[in-house]
Amino acid sequence: MSGSEWWDTVWKRFAHSTTLVINLDNGPEHHSHRTQFMQRIVDVVRATRLHVRLAYYPPYRSK
Repeated sequence: MSGSEWWDTVWKRFAHSTTLVINLDNGPEHHSHRTQFMQRIVDVVRATRLHVRLAYYPPYRSK
């Protein structure tokens, strides 16, 4: 399911929303897929007119 297809199924629940926040766990580990991912995000923004924020939280290091 593409991002815009997902939005079509949930937009009524979030009709008041203007921003979509995506948590990118372990972002650098998925470097090889970054270009495809970013293109899909651009496609979602164009289709939905939502603002998208990408949040990256580095993994925790236990000692």
